Amino acid sequence: MLTELFQVIINGVGRLGDLIDLLPSSPFQNLYNLIPENPAIDAVLWLVPAASMLSVFQAWLAAVGLFYAVKVPLRWAKVVKS
Repeated sequence: MLTELFQVIINGVGRLGDLIDLLPSSPFQNLYNLIPENPAIDAVLWLVPAASMLSVFQAWLAAVGLFYAVKVPLRWAKVVKS
């Protein structure tokens, strides 16, 4: 019984990995192509590293999302336990 439950969980995690493989490596890839070739914009992007800022924001957003994805079920489990 317990081994079947673990097998179902492992299969679910494997399917989740397959779903994640379908996602693009960065959701901001299409935004980079919208910026036209312009020397003034190139100078601004040299001063303000927008690509790095977007990458850091993406990592931060993923970390916060993961935090809440774990926090909410744990709180529910705490309420059910009480």
